[in-house]
Amino acid sequence: MFEKWVNNIKRALSDPNEKAKYEMTGQLMEFDYEAGGLLKVNYSDKLVTLVKDARVLGEHGFKIPKAIHGVTENAKKFYKEGVTLKQVANFYNSMGTQMIDCQKPMMLEKLQNFEYLIKNPKGNKSGKSQNVTWADPIEIEMYIKQVQARATELIAENRKLRKVHLNVTDMIIELMNIDLLKNRNQWKENM
Repeated sequence: MFEKWVNNIKRALSDPNEKAKYEMTGQLMEFDYEAGGLLKVNYSDKLVTLVKDARVLGEHGFKIPKAIHGVTENAKKFYKEGVTLKQVANFYNSMGTQMIDCQKPMMLEKLQNFEYLIKNPKGNKSGKSQNVTWADPIEIEMYIKQVQARATELIAENRKLRKVHLNVTDMIIELMNIDLLKNRNQWKENM
C-alpha cells in the first residue's frame, strides 16, 4: 500500500500537468471566472492531502522518499495558511446563499471591499497588480489578517441585517394577528 502511494505521488510529480497541483505558485487567492467567479486558493487540495498522508505514514514508521519529502516540507510551511484561506474562500463562495435576497444591495459595499482586497492584495490603486505570493511568510500573515477582518465584517453585517429582518417579520406577524376593526388602538400601539 505504501509503495503504491509513493509510486502514485512520484508519477504525479514527474507529469508536468499533475506536478503543478503540488506546487505553490502565483498569488494566494484569485477569482476563477471560468467557474462562475468563485474565489479559489492557489494551495491545492492535493497538497493538503499529501501533507496529511505523509504525516500519518511517517508516524507509522514509513520513510518518505526525498523527492516527496521535499514537496511535503515546502507545503507544510504554509499548510495552516492554505487551510485558513480555503475556509475564507468557502465562506465567500457560499455567502450568497446566506444572505436574504432583498438585503444583498445593503451588503454591496462590504462585498466590494472584500473583492477589492482579493484583486488588489497590496491596495494598489494604479491598476498595476501587486500580488501576495507564497514566497513571503510575513506578507502572507498580514494578508490573511486583512482578509479575515473583511470576512468578519461581512459576517457581522449579514447577521445584523438578518436579525433586523427577523424582528420586522415578527412585528408584521404580530400585527396580522390583531383584528384591525375591533382593536384599532392596539394595532396603532404596535406600529
